[in-house]
Amino acid sequence: MKHSPDPGWEDLESVWYRPRPSPDDLSPLAIDTRLVEEWLVEFLRDELPRRRGFRHVVVGLSGGVDSSLTASLAVRALGPEAVKGFLLPYRSSSQASRDHALELADWLGIETRTIDITASVDGYLEEFEPEVSDHRRGNVAARQRMRKQVGTAAGVFHMARRRLAPHQPARRPVQVTGLGALAGDGHTCRDRGQAGHG
Repeated sequence: MKHSPDPGWEDLESVWYRPRPSPDDLSPLAIDTRLVEEWLVEFLRDELPRRRGFRHVVVGLSGGVDSSLTASLAVRALGPEAVKGFLLPYRSSSQASRDHALELADWLGIETRTIDITASVDGYLEEFEPEVSDHRRGNVAARQRMRKQVGTAAGVFHMARRRLAPHQPARRPVQVTGLGALAGDGHTCRDRGQAGHG
């Protein structure tokens, strides 16, 4: 079996030091945004009401781009009456982020609910991880936010007999990206409004 010779330093330098593209040149990032939007909206309609029977979703609103896009797509797919925004601030969360989240919710025409997670996060950390780093504190806060969303969805909406799903990337994208924090880590809603292992 033939092996190609190792590249010489001159070859490597030609790769490492080749001219960088201009930051003004956006052509490498070009996509058909309308097509992608339509695909994602149809994916949500197929994944939630058609395949799983969910008629409502909750979306955690941080005021950032990711949650704003998720909420907008959910409204587009299911309608504003089917989407509820949860604001889940920690004591270090900025007021500007809350304002942005509320402004988005008003623009989308969706209901919101605010649940402060400071006591639950700090209570856990003080008891079990008193020497925690800021990075770990943020990690615990992220999981607490999903627990609050799942718990509230399972309680309030299930008792009201409204099928509801806490909304994050659906199972297939989660498997592809490895990113998911429903009910903590790697959990999902299986029994239409009740949190359980996926």
